[in-house]
Amino acid sequence: MKIAGALERPSTVSQDDAAREMITNTPLGTILYLASGIPLGERAKVYAALPRLATESFAEAAQLIRQAAEPLP
Repeated sequence: MKIAGALERPSTVSQDDAAREMITNTPLGTILYLASGIPLGERAKVYAALPRLATESFAEAAQLIRQAAEPLP
């Protein structure tokens, strides 16, 4: 749910340099950037729980993530 929230408020993602700004200008890029701070063993679980995101819309991506998270404990 934190990832969905970050997608709805992209300004919460730190963008200290131009490369990071380029990476985080799409929902998928933002997710990859946010997940880079998760330990490797846990990162695979996070990726597996996320739905396939074929959208450039941050709001739509956040909604898809929330829908996928609803059945999770």
